[in-house]
Amino acid sequence: GQVITDRVEQSALLNKFCKDGNGACRYVPKTYAPDVNGDTIDATAPFYNDTPKEAEYTYTHGVTTTWEHKIGIEAKAEVEVAKVVSLGVKASYEVTYGMEVHDSTEMKAVVEPGHGVVFRYTPVMAKVSGDFTIFAEGTRYDLKDVDYDFPTTGGVWSIRDIPPANG
Repeated sequence: GQVITDRVEQSALLNKFCKDGNGACRYVPKTYAPDVNGDTIDATAPFYNDTPKEAEYTYTHGVTTTWEHKIGIEAKAEVEVAKVVSLGVKASYEVTYGMEVHDSTEMKAVVEPGHGVVFRYTPVMAKVSGDFTIFAEGTRYDLKDVDYDFPTTGGVWSIRDIPPANG
């Protein structure tokens, strides 16, 4: 077998053999941190209130996640009768199931004259580290200390006030 520690090569092997089911992949987790804040990003462009009155600014964010899983079984039998006629039976069975989740957030801010706002989002990630063993194409690959992050449900929304440019 081969021991792989290079992050780029680990990623390539995981995508090649585990992502699409082209190999037998086994994962042994070592560490798991479920609630780690990711980098905060500006979810909107700055909104400036250039009017002499307060203004209300509304931001709506929606995400839809969909997944589907299919399981199929097929059986086939064929019998030759008197070496002249072939009789056959074929049966198939398929089950499809899945789920769709829609998450929507609406935020409002009252913006003073001359000020601005930016809505910000900090994702919450689960950080996982562990070892993968891949059996594919007659070779065993041992991927050591594979780190990856995946988003969990939720996150933190915030509003950043932008004061007037003239102070």
